[in-house]
Amino acid sequence: MDHTVVIDQDEDGPSHERPSSSMLRLDPEADVADTDPIYYFSLLVFLVKGRLFKVPRIFFETQSAIFKNMFMLPNGVENHDPEGSSDANPIHLEGVKRKDFAAFLKLLIPLNPLDPIHLEKEEWIGALEISTMWEFKRIRETAIPGLDSQTMDVTERIIFGHKYGIHEWILPAYIELATRKTAPTIEEVNRLGLVFSLKLFEAREKIINATALARGFKEGRDGGSNFWPHELEREVSYTEIFASVFGKDFGDFLPSF
Repeated sequence: MDHTVVIDQDEDGPSHERPSSSMLRLDPEADVADTDPIYYFSLLVFLVKGRLFKVPRIFFETQSAIFKNMFMLPNGVENHDPEGSSDANPIHLEGVKRKDFAAFLKLLIPLNPLDPIHLEKEEWIGALEISTMWEFKRIRETAIPGLDSQTMDVTERIIFGHKYGIHEWILPAYIELATRKTAPTIEEVNRLGLVFSLKLFEAREKIINATALARGFKEGRDGGSNFWPHELEREVSYTEIFASVFGKDFGDFLPSF
């Protein structure tokens, strides 16, 4: 077999070797090449708001049970390419924003995987939206602290906490909003809804009363008085107060997001 090496000589530069075309061809005597079980990717084509995206299928079927189950379904149409197999037959993503899908892909398939990923706030929100909707657990676990690192006001933490099931954000945000000196602003009322805001005033009143009782008991106890009942010897339970006003998961009376 000819393994000719061709010498390139630049007029003013050093010579270097390059392989001949025969070296890049398969050995005709070898068996047909097999495919690597991991690093031989099938591709998926998505159509999002008029734009095509072509990405390795393996990232979707290994990280999302939703996609894994979808790919297990029969094609449904004989002698027809499955959806997502070509530009002519893409998977249509209805209700998904193009920029959100692109942000999601930056986390799922980073072009420079060894480099830190830097996204804008809106990109973190978009990636969190899609990873939550499609149950990409690892991407969601990356998107939550990524969004948490951005500047957010208390209403955003309440809204995102409920919308995306980030429970650790909810109670601290409720406490902040209910115990600060200023009442909710008009903008906050518009975002959280009038009914929720009215219930928030109810929660504020309960917190004020519970705080006064707890403080009064402590003062009476320290002064030797037995006036305050024993059951008040505890800190104010914000969880109990908010559950009594907003329901068990604190989500009652919030508008749909």
